[in-house]
Amino acid sequence: MIDRPVLKTEAPTLRSIVNANVEYGSTVYTEDAKMYAGMVDFVHEPVKHSVSESVKSIIHTNGMESFCAILKRGYARTYHSFEHLGRYVNEFTIRYNMRHLDSFDHMEVIAKNMLKYKELVSRLTTDSTMQGVIDYE
Repeated sequence: MIDRPVLKTEAPTLRSIVNANVEYGSTVYTEDAKMYAGMVDFVHEPVKHSVSESVKSIIHTNGMESFCAILKRGYARTYHSFEHLGRYVNEFTIRYNMRHLDSFDHMEVIAKNMLKYKELVSRLTTDSTMQGVIDYE
């Protein structure tokens, strides 16, 4: 999964993000919000929550909705700085993408990718404060 916070959620912004990250002709599954309508470069399969549809054949958006709920809870309870929102989203995305690993494999991946303190501090001073936030204008 690829996930980034975005500053605007209007249709042109979301279409730009889909176009930049999804292969032409792929099937895109979304909820039925109007902002997703008109994606002509993809096969678009919306799940219509507006008419109480939660599953369409084998298609559902429950996994993404669950991910978003966990992210919102983490932000509200633990992380509070909009300045670092991109970093928070990255952390939750990494956790989500590693959910299938057992504890040992999970710790091994974390240990192999751990930053040393000097590298962390140097990244904090050189990164944009809105690191990871996408503004498609």
